[in-house]
Amino acid sequence: MVELKRSLRIALNVLAKRFPDLNRVKLSAQDVDVWQPKYLQLESIGILRNFSDIQDLQNTDPDTDALQDWLEKSECLKAVDFKISVDKNLYHSEVSGDCYFDDDDAVDDDTVDHDYIPANETTKKRQRPQSSSHVTKLPRRNISHTVSISHSRLQLPQAVYQPVQGARAIFNPATRRFTPNLPDTLSGKARQKLRKHQHHKWSLYQRHSRNTEVHLAKSDFHVEEDGRISKPAWMGTNMTADVRQKITEAIDDPNPDIAKKMLSGITLIPYVMHKAAAVCDAAGRMFFYRSALTQDMIRQLLPQVNVTAQKFVDSIKHPFSEDNMLRNSRGHHWFSIAGHDRNNKEVPKASKFQQANDVVITEYFKPGSVFQRLTAFGCTILEAQFPAIAERYKESIKYMNDTYGIEAKFGLFFNFCLNSPRNGVKRVFCKPHVDWKNVAFGVCMIFIYGHFNHCEKCWLVIWEAGLAFELPPGVFALYPSSLFLHFNVDLCHLPIVTTPNGERPTKENSTPLYFCDHESHDDDEAWQRADGRGSMVWFNQASMVQTSELGVSTLKLAKELGMETTCDASVWMKKDIFPMQVIEFGHQPYEQDELGGTIDKSHSQG
Repeated sequence: MVELKRSLRIALNVLAKRFPDLNRVKLSAQDVDVWQPKYLQLESIGILRNFSDIQDLQNTDPDTDALQDWLEKSECLKAVDFKISVDKNLYHSEVSGDCYFDDDDAVDDDTVDHDYIPANETTKKRQRPQSSSHVTKLPRRNISHTVSISHSRLQLPQAVYQPVQGARAIFNPATRRFTPNLPDTLSGKARQKLRKHQHHKWSLYQRHSRNTEVHLAKSDFHVEEDGRISKPAWMGTNMTADVRQKITEAIDDPNPDIAKKMLSGITLIPYVMHKAAAVCDAAGRMFFYRSALTQDMIRQLLPQVNVTAQKFVDSIKHPFSEDNMLRNSRGHHWFSIAGHDRNNKEVPKASKFQQANDVVITEYFKPGSVFQRLTAFGCTILEAQFPAIAERYKESIKYMNDTYGIEAKFGLFFNFCLNSPRNGVKRVFCKPHVDWKNVAFGVCMIFIYGHFNHCEKCWLVIWEAGLAFELPPGVFALYPSSLFLHFNVDLCHLPIVTTPNGERPTKENSTPLYFCDHESHDDDEAWQRADGRGSMVWFNQASMVQTSELGVSTLKLAKELGMETTCDASVWMKKDIFPMQVIEFGHQPYEQDELGGTIDKSHSQG
């Protein structure tokens, strides 16, 4: 399996110098645009070697010189017999120059732009060739590999978490006291207005930090070590297709015991009324935050979002095609990718979806709109709970605006994705995936909408951390989605023994929100199935942050200038990019030490 993050045409040219048989593989320009960030499986034509140790190819803008250098120095390839005997007709189809290969990643949020086909445009469907029975089959897209879970060693990574009872978590101690930051040049009503605005944000900080249920990892789980951080540390790394496939098959199996066995040892974090939830690793670094539901959200904003989301979907004149949705690795629901990126581009540019639907997107995010108010609400939570990440995003936004005139259209984020049910897909239920092209030392922001039985449906699993979260409509969830494999499961798939508070989620102790309970929906099958569940995701891709922090447009240019092109992970960890746990027991503040204990801060110096 060769993992390439650049044009397949260029990469194949490099490989073909060493292995002439590769010249028989032809790629059309369309294939290159569609598949360039994906995996190229060369197994059936004789090239079966793992190139994953070429870490330079893990960058957002990789250099094929590293591949060439590795090929020249490699000793393990010399003994391999690359001669093949296949029917040349296998490499041809009705579309001239086509090459068929596995789509390990299907459609990525950040790469689908290359294959964006508006639904109202007709395209010539690609025909797969007929293979001869006596030869090895050429890899094809969308092959479903049957894996027997019973014989698989796939198992959820084990991590143990301890809830902090009766503690008040404050992850940003600077927000405990209101200190306005007002320029000396501002006076009069303008100064008062700015002070009022800052005080309002501070009040929100306090509200979100006040009642938080904290869970600390007791086992040896560290986000920077166990997260899927690439070696250059700009983004994450993807999970292999076979693992994702095994998990999907376990969840889809009619026998729920298969999924329960795979997920044994998982820690459940159900929603507790009026409380946010924060999860920290063994060093006390918070890497996941789920907001609490407020009365304003339940009574006002959420009902408006439910209506506006469907109007937004109906207003998009150039949505992704049915084929795009069916190849989406996250699920077959309706989706959108709005905003800017620099993936496989010399300079940052609006996505094709953004360009085709700019008028509608701008209208729905105009000041005072439902989506704009929702975005501002979420970004306030981000600033309160992950202040270092918020500052990193602000600096990137400023650079993009100053250098390219690009504004972040979605608060502190360059990108926005709305996931919605559609005909034939009644709920958004995400398959196992990693948003690996998002920035590594950052978080994405998720909002759940709809009206459904959230106690039993669509929990969020974070694989490497061994966690499952209940996500009611109206909550925000913030976490580094590029570092973890994540997906949805129903409660029936989870091996429930107890929850962190020692109770098993039941109808009695887990009453659904939004002014209804199980009894009022006993005959409502749509509510029970979670029909109508949707989600929104705000995110920043590594390519944008990389450009802004290097100060040059591409990684290749940075290398030519002799610049350091990696992201120093240790620097960001020292900046508390994932903030250290600070807890107040009574009136005495404590902070976790490196061994997971607590340090009395009341008599600390300086």
